Amino acid sequence: MLKELVFMATPPIVLVDGSSAELIVEGSTFADNDSQRNGGALAIWDSPSVRLFDNEFFDNAADLSGYQYSGGGVHLYENGDIEIRNNWISGNTVGDGGGGGIASIRA
Repeated sequence: MLKELVFMATPPIVLVDGSSAELIVEGSTFADNDSQRNGGALAIWDSPSVRLFDNEFFDNAADLSGYQYSGGGVHLYENGDIEIRNNWISGNTVGDGGGGGIASIRA
């Protein structure tokens, strides 16, 4: 669980879970982060359960070229159940692809 943390002007946090545990990110702030890959602030792969509660994602960027999906704020890939509740998502951008705020992909 990530709770009440602040991530500013850092590379994205990449969580490759792959376990049977629920992944919870709650009450955290992700601002002014920049990635050359998917997920300007947060990238979550292969988790059976993802919960994003009461977070702020603002002014993050995923500046990659040639990818169909990116997610300027959050990139979710091949996850199970996803619950997103009461988050502030604003001003996130992508170079190419989609999901300025959030991109969720299931291959």
